[in-house]
Amino acid sequence: MLKGIFASLICIYIQVCLYLCLYVTLY
Repeated sequence: MLKGIFASLICIYIQVCLYLCLYVTLY
């Protein structure tokens, strides 16, 4: 159970990082 939550947090963290990278690249 904890591993699943941890994995979801990592996925969300990676998605946010990618979004920020894209945002910075466009601006």
